[in-house]
Amino acid sequence: MKDTSQEIDAEAARWAVRLDCGPLDPDVEQEFESWLSQSPRHEGALLRACAIVEATRLSSDPVADNDDAHLPDEQFYESAPIASRYWKRAVGMALVASVLIWAFSFGNFFVPAPTVYTTGKGEMRRIILEDGSAVDLNTQSRLEVAYSDSERSIRLTSGEAFFKVAKNKERPFIVSTPFANVRAVGTAFAVRNTGADKFHVVVEEGVVELANDQSTFAPFQLRENMRVEAEEGGRLLQVSHFNPSLINNDLAWREGKIAFTGTPLREAVAEFSRYTNTPIILDGAEIGDRKIAGYFALDDPEAFTNSVASILDLQVNREGRTIHITDGQAAP
Repeated sequence: MKDTSQEIDAEAARWAVRLDCGPLDPDVEQEFESWLSQSPRHEGALLRACAIVEATRLSSDPVADNDDAHLPDEQFYESAPIASRYWKRAVGMALVASVLIWAFSFGNFFVPAPTVYTTGKGEMRRIILEDGSAVDLNTQSRLEVAYSDSERSIRLTSGEAFFKVAKNKERPFIVSTPFANVRAVGTAFAVRNTGADKFHVVVEEGVVELANDQSTFAPFQLRENMRVEAEEGGRLLQVSHFNPSLINNDLAWREGKIAFTGTPLREAVAEFSRYTNTPIILDGAEIGDRKIAGYFALDDPEAFTNSVASILDLQVNREGRTIHITDGQAAP
């Protein structure tokens, strides 16, 4: 069984302290060389540990701050017993060793910074993670990825993503949001986190488990062709099934489309506006209550607004870059 990163770092810390104390005995040196040659990871861990030992010694050495100002008189070294001469150094190195081993054992000392992926308005991108899992990142999204030996941790701080997870029962795949945490092993699902009332999880394949830090609901499983919505604070709103043979409104964006089925026009315009820099304005509050259904291309605001106007018997006016939808007559 391979050593974990925590075990390797802890062993590297022990060797770093022993090396700093002076030359190794031949038998110990042989043991050290054997350990070092077992894996390239050992060398990297040792270099990091040695750097910390060196930094710790320099930060606590008054001579490092001033070359000569704090040098003790030579007679002190001539008269001081050998034991007391090295006592402070031994205590200091023991403290360094204790701190290093404690930190490595808890696994939070050399935690790498997460890898961050983002998209701008109207941008989508596909990301292949180090384990082979694939992520489709939707518009205006931010994803933080931090893998360890025991867990594949993903943080969706904003936006929306579809995950096709490579199977690995030893390393669960966990997507965290302020609403809930989604845990998977090998499955395909989407998570949306775009506002106080815009959170959902859609499972296309396999099973995921949902839980949240606030314990506002008991952990439960969401299976294939199921969907759940939640609001701020993690309160579940609705769990439902969907027909995979029909257009899935939640996943249409992966095809560059957007789908509505009886959606109030104000909500449809707000959703479409996530993907375009062309402002779309509804002139008249009552217009926003009208319901719209259809399947539209995300990159064509002109076609979207013209279709809406045709379906709902409205008018489209353009002022510069802004598109106005109104129930009045078009400007002459």
